[in-house]
Amino acid sequence: MDWQGKSYDFLLDYLAYSVNLKQRWTDYKKWTDFKGKWVKSESYSTTNEIFEFIIDPCYKFLWWKLEQEGKIDFSSPSQPFPPPQPQPQPPQFREWQCDKVKYVGYTKLDDQVTMTGPFGPSIGTGMQFSPDGTILYVQDYAWYYPDGYIYRFDLLTPWDVATAQYKNKYPIRKVLDDLLKNSSARPASMVISPDGLNLYVSYYVGIAQFRLLKAWDITTIDISSFKKVDISGIEDFTIDPTGTVLFGSVWPYYIYKYRLSTPWDITTISNTPDDKYIEVPHSGYVDSFYVTPEGTILYVSAGGYVYYYTLSIPWDFKYSNFKGFCFYIYDILYKSGESLRSFITNLRFSNNGVFCYVTERSNTKVFKFISSGG
Repeated sequence: MDWQGKSYDFLLDYLAYSVNLKQRWTDYKKWTDFKGKWVKSESYSTTNEIFEFIIDPCYKFLWWKLEQEGKIDFSSPSQPFPPPQPQPQPPQFREWQCDKVKYVGYTKLDDQVTMTGPFGPSIGTGMQFSPDGTILYVQDYAWYYPDGYIYRFDLLTPWDVATAQYKNKYPIRKVLDDLLKNSSARPASMVISPDGLNLYVSYYVGIAQFRLLKAWDITTIDISSFKKVDISGIEDFTIDPTGTVLFGSVWPYYIYKYRLSTPWDITTISNTPDDKYIEVPHSGYVDSFYVTPEGTILYVSAGGYVYYYTLSIPWDFKYSNFKGFCFYIYDILYKSGESLRSFITNLRFSNNGVFCYVTERSNTKVFKFISSGG
């Protein structure tokens, strides 16, 4: 490519969007040869300054990063690039056989730590597992209480809440009160990024984001990293594995899709949701929902009725297909000698689809379900 006469914006665009790595090395050498021949820029007095302060540092960082990742050998840049190494993939989620769902028991989390709630100790919306199923986070029903916490439990057996061991807690309600200067900033739900380094908390009129200094350790939250976005009505929510799509439930019957222009940066969320959204059957408002890791199946609890949808385009409602009713949580529990006294706060699955977990806001029980499909 002839770099002479190319504009400053063109050069930066090419730097940002070129995907052929071998060609990038060749182009880098050409830029070095032509660095004294470029046109002047409005922002820089000479073309040499463009190279010295923009292009050269960017490329040095790019090649340093590629070398660290083992994608390029600086000692012999002309050698072919090694093929990408296969990355471990999460187990495929197995779709539930809805006519064969069984209740297998519950685990009561406040046996190990004191929790609060509107009708006694309870679990609020926002139950979160680590990707490997060895860590469980829940928050108590902080909507009513100024001392609401997020709690961490370590699972001795992955995905088995019956093996949960209390680890620590974090006073999320008080922290939000102090940062937002608003005593009505009531946490509604939470999400932690797959690397365990970003915590997101919805609070009815916005979503807050914090950085964790140590992955999956909420006691290391960096208060100085706090940022927020004003967005009303989101209760339960989840973020796709790329950090660019957010699904959020909005009372009473809707689940909307929002986009993040910068991955994992909540301040770049779209001002309005996509035109296409999910409206669940009017058996009750959305309690909670779950999207499979592949983004191809959506399960929704509405008034205790669990419905499901397939998404032919992962993480996109545009071609969603309503599959129908799956199972009724209250009925299965009642027939098993259990009963729920209040609203469901969480519907969650293990990432391979073997277990389904449900909580309600009147106690700290985590109810466990299986189906023969899992």
